[in-house]
Amino acid sequence: YLIRLMDRNMERRLFYLLIINGILNVLWCLLFFSLNNTLLGEIVIILNVIFAYLLIGEVNANDRLWSYLLFIYPIWLSIATSLNTAIWILN
Repeated sequence: YLIRLMDRNMERRLFYLLIINGILNVLWCLLFFSLNNTLLGEIVIILNVIFAYLLIGEVNANDRLWSYLLFIYPIWLSIATSLNTAIWILN
């Protein structure tokens, strides 16, 4: 439904932001859990937080309600970032 309301350029940017967020999320899981590399995991999750806020901004340009519903994602990423930072510091 939302895709039909957006213009073509916004649709493309939104698609790319969703793909980037998904790739960064999977990459962080691989770095943090599989490779136990907390430093690279920290860098990737900070990038993920930045792109999550860009995603919310892009959605907010069209529909404010959906952007409010997306705010849980960067909040969760911020919690995961703080835990990742604590593990990196303690190790």
